Amino acid sequence: MPRLSVLLLLTFFYFQCAAQPIVGNGCMSQTNPKRVYQTSTGTGGTPAKPRYQPSATGQYSEWTVQYDITAYPCYRWILVSTSGCYYRTTYNTGTYLTGDLGYFTGPAVNCPLDETIWLFIIPIAVVSVIILRKNTRIA
Repeated sequence: MPRLSVLLLLTFFYFQCAAQPIVGNGCMSQTNPKRVYQTSTGTGGTPAKPRYQPSATGQYSEWTVQYDITAYPCYRWILVSTSGCYYRTTYNTGTYLTGDLGYFTGPAVNCPLDETIWLFIIPIAVVSVIILRKNTRIA
């Protein structure tokens, strides 16, 4: 049972970390799913615009379910310029495509979890009390 708990905790932690966008500048693809590439490769092209690509590990931010990311509840995508940057989809290789220049702000607004956390805490507390009572012996 403790191994399962640790595994679940690590799994939830991984999903939470993987789901968060990186605060800062980036170039959003103009196709669905919307992807934001945030590793800068300088400026170039005709006309000259900022260039971006995924990180060396292939990391980028993606919204496959919610295409209108301006309504993303925890982070905000601020559009600076339509067709204002170039991006490529692979690290250090590939052709640059035109994207939308912008940036992510941090989680300045409350996430939906902030209002409903008690729905998670109460069941966990009840289960914990039951397990403690079951495993505790009174001498």
